[in-house]
Amino acid sequence: MDASLHGILSSDASQCVRFCILKLDQVAGHRHHGTWYGIRAATSAALILAAVHKMQRLAEEDEAFRLVQSVTLPETWKGAYAIFRGIDGLRTVISLWPNLTQQFIGLTLFATFGTYFFQQAGLADRFTIKCITSSIHITTLLIVVLVADKIGRRRISCYATTLSWTSCVVIGILGLIPRTTATSNIFVLFVYVGMISNGAAGWGFIAEISSLRLRPYTAGFGAPCTCVAGVVMNVLTPYMVNANKWNWGFKTGWFYAGVGLPFLIGTWFLLPDTSGRTAAEVDELFERKIKPWRFSKTKATTT
Repeated sequence: MDASLHGILSSDASQCVRFCILKLDQVAGHRHHGTWYGIRAATSAALILAAVHKMQRLAEEDEAFRLVQSVTLPETWKGAYAIFRGIDGLRTVISLWPNLTQQFIGLTLFATFGTYFFQQAGLADRFTIKCITSSIHITTLLIVVLVADKIGRRRISCYATTLSWTSCVVIGILGLIPRTTATSNIFVLFVYVGMISNGAAGWGFIAEISSLRLRPYTAGFGAPCTCVAGVVMNVLTPYMVNANKWNWGFKTGWFYAGVGLPFLIGTWFLLPDTSGRTAAEVDELFERKIKPWRFSKTKATTT
């Protein structure tokens, strides 16, 4: 309902009120002409008063609706960019950091193109190795679900990221020495280590770090960021390991070690431990600007 119609209703309501008063005066004036006139006039006045009350109630409801709309619509638009400002901006970065880090420490190399990588590396049982690494990955994720609250999400993510980055470094070193059976075995071993480490507790941070009021926006921004990084790596990785293209072979590990190092450092300095914390406690710790690595040792005043 627009403002002009609201004004018309208000004006009509005022006129109806004055008309009702006039009718009530008529009731009092015609009281001596007989009961019938008095009842008729009183009935008319009651009907008009009921109509006036209904019009006034509709006008008040419309005014309340427009007031709520004027407040909520700007807040909706503010939420879309509030995830980039101040403390909420930091929480957005932390929320997407673990999943984004996985893309830069070998997830595409070990998981998506694992079989192809093993083939280019000259391994005979590449499909079997891929099945084993995938099984290890799934088993690790199930174990993380069970022990995350006891061990702590920060500890799991930091150590897992470090192990995965170390695997990339070791594989890169293997690319600098002559290929032997021993180097192939070491390669397979650290591929296993890399698969154990990737995917640990990543999505839990999107759910727990973002504030409740901005969680839909944060999740909606964080997931596509990970996908964009994944698309880039899915395009580049086949060129790296293909013998007819860049032919990096094991040296591909150096690429992931290089681009993954800033993310490894950021993991240790950015990720807090929110295990056992309520949403109110997490909000308080961020508002107090507690260092992420001190979250687990800091006592919150709220519950």
